[in-house]
Amino acid sequence: MNGIMYKIGLFLSAVFTLISVALPNNSTLLAYQQAKTNNLDNYLPVMERALKEKDVSTFESLMCANIKKNEKNLRKKLQVLMDSFDGKINTVAWESVGTSYEERNKKGMLITQRGVKALIETTKSSYWFYIDCWETINNNHPEETKIRRLTLIDCNKKTLVEIKATNGIYEWHE
Repeated sequence: MNGIMYKIGLFLSAVFTLISVALPNNSTLLAYQQAKTNNLDNYLPVMERALKEKDVSTFESLMCANIKKNEKNLRKKLQVLMDSFDGKINTVAWESVGTSYEERNKKGMLITQRGVKALIETTKSSYWFYIDCWETINNNHPEETKIRRLTLIDCNKKTLVEIKATNGIYEWHE
């Protein structure tokens, strides 16, 4: 069911993006559409499933364009992320990290971002998984939405994996 809803969301996102590009003064419409379709809460079950199934492709599709362009060996790093869990994932408990960013520039362009973390319990250990920066709205560069930074930390507070954009993490970016 989650897979179907995800595909419907992607389809609606594409339709709204096409309409918003075709209409004049479209930044408000695009921001509204992104707020609905890029809502992080909609993607948490998708990411949880991808973590449990070690689905690299799903995480790759959720990365912003900056990461896709600048992160060397992205698929390999995502595979390291999936292989870092010792044991089978039992539970993933999400919570907000309380960090957010919103800014509108003089031309009416808007960026909104927030972060979440999850305590991941496996059969053998515990981990903290951070989506340090999820961009919900960017009506100037829609391809820059979604994951801008993620981090996996083990129970000894050692960083196992970090993937991040070169800029635009809780700041304005072009």
